[in-house]
Amino acid sequence: MSKKLETILALSMAVISLAGCANSGFNQPLRSDSLSSNSGYHDSFDAKGISTKYVTVSFKKDLDQAGRDRFAERYGTKFQRYIAPIKAAQILVPSGSSADSFVKELSKGAEIRSAELSSKAYIDMKINDPKAKDQWSLEKISLPQAWDVTMGEASVKIAICDSGVDLDHPDLKDKIVPGYNVLDPKALPRDDGGHGTHVAGIVAASTNNGVGVAGIAAKCSIMPVKVLGEKGGSEATIAEGIVWAADHGADVINTSLGIHQESKVVEDAVKYALSKNVVFVASAGNNNQNEKVHLPSTVEGVIEVAASTSSDEKAKFSNWGQQLSVAAPGQKILSTFPTYKVSLNDSGYTKNYAVLDGTSMASPLVAGLAALIRSKHPGMKPAEVKKIIENSADDLGGKGYDKYFGWGRVNAAKALAK
Repeated sequence: MSKKLETILALSMAVISLAGCANSGFNQPLRSDSLSSNSGYHDSFDAKGISTKYVTVSFKKDLDQAGRDRFAERYGTKFQRYIAPIKAAQILVPSGSSADSFVKELSKGAEIRSAELSSKAYIDMKINDPKAKDQWSLEKISLPQAWDVTMGEASVKIAICDSGVDLDHPDLKDKIVPGYNVLDPKALPRDDGGHGTHVAGIVAASTNNGVGVAGIAAKCSIMPVKVLGEKGGSEATIAEGIVWAADHGADVINTSLGIHQESKVVEDAVKYALSKNVVFVASAGNNNQNEKVHLPSTVEGVIEVAASTSSDEKAKFSNWGQQLSVAAPGQKILSTFPTYKVSLNDSGYTKNYAVLDGTSMASPLVAGLAALIRSKHPGMKPAEVKKIIENSADDLGGKGYDKYFGWGRVNAAKALAK
């Protein structure tokens, strides 16, 4: 272990206590008709993750409030949310109608670009032993050498589109910039599951601060965007969060989650973010299969990340396929965890810090690397950042590009040397 990393980890593993107060200035509302309550929302999805109560619609033209009111009256529906920049909405299936028949009816409308049953989004995480005591991934990707070039800039913002973040965590609170809660725009983007806080710590936990762990983009900022509740979210919540982040200065977006059906709305949201010069990084999924549809990761232009092990093997759960960009450490990853009780505590995970598995953990590592590249090269185009990450990766598996590791396991030192 390098002396630099050894010093950082020695400081980082100190015992912490609860500290801090709630952050303010978070929710700057996107134009939205979000309902204040999600009661019964997650019960609307069937076993395949398809909604029986909600439809996602893409319009040919933007609808103002009056236009949405007329549309709702004509079809006997209500708007769950409206995402103006991509002209999309999630609406309620009218009482007495089936979801399938409502989609067919909507598809005939002259103002409708597309209509599809809403799909559930899933967190790309695997649960494993929480007792590992180090961050093997930092040495594996040559991060200490990369930090000799840059540890990041606070002006570079990484949007964590996830379950929210523990806004008062001692290892995160000084890094957080205003964010947004898609599920309840009047509330702070506070984590109620644990997943988002873990992802945020991997990306950019405070470093050399005497507590906890070290983040990849050690001096960059964290923008928490809550798109998932304890039971997940939908393609509409994901899309709205992506658009909000792109419109509020995100340089990099990380989505450690997956939707297993086609979604025009999510694709449009990702393309919108890329058009706003945002680097987009996403997890490949944990089903150990070639998922040709796994949104947002399979959208063109996204850096899709598979998971590798400490021995540079494919993590047994990691998805694979010809659309992969790179692999990154995703097994037994130590990171921040909420300092208060959340749902994952019921699975044996303690407060403050935890060890998790998944492409969910691999993706933010690459998002952190993208933020370091953006810190060194401000304003660099997403496609250029993607190319640097791919071209600097350490080749694994078959020679050159292969379907299990993409262009290889990321190497931060080589990427920052570009």
